[in-house]
Amino acid sequence: MKKVKVGIVGLGRQGLRHLSTLSRFEDVEVVAVCDINENSLRNILNVFRIPSHYTDYKEMAEKQGFDCAFVVTKPDETHTEITSTFLEEGKHVYCEKPMATKLFAAKNVVKQAKKQGRTLMVGYNRRFMPIFMKAKQEFESPNKIDVCKSAMCGEKTIFRGLNSNYVHLVDTLRWFCGEPKNVQAVSRYEDPNYETTIAALIEFKSDAIGIHLCNSTGGGYIEKVTIFGKNKTVEVDTPSLTFKNLRSGGYNPSISDLLTVGSWRDFSYKFGFEQADRHFIDCVKNDSPPLTSGEDSLKTLGLVDTIYRKCGLPPLT
Repeated sequence: MKKVKVGIVGLGRQGLRHLSTLSRFEDVEVVAVCDINENSLRNILNVFRIPSHYTDYKEMAEKQGFDCAFVVTKPDETHTEITSTFLEEGKHVYCEKPMATKLFAAKNVVKQAKKQGRTLMVGYNRRFMPIFMKAKQEFESPNKIDVCKSAMCGEKTIFRGLNSNYVHLVDTLRWFCGEPKNVQAVSRYEDPNYETTIAALIEFKSDAIGIHLCNSTGGGYIEKVTIFGKNKTVEVDTPSLTFKNLRSGGYNPSISDLLTVGSWRDFSYKFGFEQADRHFIDCVKNDSPPLTSGEDSLKTLGLVDTIYRKCGLPPLT
């Protein structure tokens, strides 16, 4: 069996998750890793048998023979340039979200991937999480989403938070409801580049109504999605999922059908990282478009940009 050869740039928490997962795939060989922190490299090499290591991703792109690059670096602003470098060298790329911090840069990367004939996937792992996949399945045709509300709270204010972290649930809203046709939004902040609160009301072409709330002053991590439609309610309160099939006339616990999926034992699988990595490798092998392709991810960035503009915050331009 011919193995897909992989290189990984960035060995922080996310990079280690990808490395750990990819190392378990029988059809994958991690042949090179790169990090500017030499201590991180030494620690990794003490655990994983990896043939080559680098502190310069450009040197890795030029010298190392491999098929795919995983770009898992911080800060987010580094994603575009590194992704572009590997695409230019003919590599397929899995890029952690966000693909870019500017719309024009994201468009250029997508064009480059198309020109090079390479696969470009962006790491919106919520689409691969079992709880979100099951929630979406509950509203596949002939069911219909009427309202979808997402809420996410972080532990601290971060730079361009909606695009950096809270974008996960903006992408999930698009995945559930389709493309937007009208957006209203408000925000609160001391520094416009470090928003503390955003509340957005989104009307989708599917006639679904989306509500997105994100906040960084709640003191802890919260991630919730609630979907209403066709006498059915699905609640994702990460990491649990509850289904309520309701009869007309109001809610009655004695006649509802409740199912709860409890806490996670295997974080990589339950959080969708393993499935996302597997999906990317399969797309490379089969020359098929990823679920979270560069083209699709542009639409999520476009919605983020619209929300920023409606809030009066700096756009992604």
